[in-house]
Amino acid sequence: MSHFTQVDFHTVRRVVFVCKGNICRSAYAHARARQLGLYTDSFGLEADALHADADAIQNATARQLDLSAHTPKAPHQLRLTETDLLAAMEPQQCLQLEKQYPNAQITLLGLWASPRRPYIHDPYGHGSRYFQACFSTIDSAVDCIAKNLIEAER
Repeated sequence: MSHFTQVDFHTVRRVVFVCKGNICRSAYAHARARQLGLYTDSFGLEADALHADADAIQNATARQLDLSAHTPKAPHQLRLTETDLLAAMEPQQCLQLEKQYPNAQITLLGLWASPRRPYIHDPYGHGSRYFQACFSTIDSAVDCIAKNLIEAER
């Protein structure tokens, strides 16, 4: 799993967050990264919804992020380039991404959080308490990635 922290931040221009449905975790990470000024996008490996999850919208709003206009994307709706960093929520998603995009830089988002969380469980269908814990982990990880990108630009 340590190879998922081997990122060449000097080559990264966009961070693309990936989860299952692109309605909770990756949608939130995308919004948080955009708020920090990063060039970012997101998709879900099995995305088929029309909008973000209502509980995700409510819990993101409590953290001053608006997911109400988020439209989930499937992988084919995004043009990936060699300057993208794919940041997944679960180890299995990283393995799937490695098969689909063998030349991409891929990381496990939770490995950048403090404390490290190799698996950011899906909060879909869980209560606000779990959403807030999940979103706190994502905030920590996105902050760390943003700092690494800023440092690489120097």
